[in-house]
Amino acid sequence: MRLLIDECFPAILAAKLDALGAEVALATDLCPSASDHDLIDLANSTDRIVLTEDVGFGTHVFRDLKRTLGIVVLRGYQARIRFEPEMDRLASTIIELGDRLIGNVTIISPGRIRQRELD
Repeated sequence: MRLLIDECFPAILAAKLDALGAEVALATDLCPSASDHDLIDLANSTDRIVLTEDVGFGTHVFRDLKRTLGIVVLRGYQARIRFEPEMDRLASTIIELGDRLIGNVTIISPGRIRQRELD
């Protein structure tokens, strides 16, 4: 699994995903302060799924018809993401979803996962 992690997340989340076998790239390293459209373009050019907390990415792919491999939106983790056990659970959930992230916008909230297929 190849992920592009938006700059809203701490690098330790990337480290946890990497330790579980994901190939991660950080937006803070590759394209700091990039627009959402530029981040999607970078993810597309490197065959990565975007991991973000910005629900606006769903708007880009459904309203603006922006093509993407997949988007994962994490909701309700802003305060909780700083706690290591929560990051461990979140990283494990993302890895377990695996290929089901491709071709979908996946919204992961504490206790709930929703998916909407991309056109």
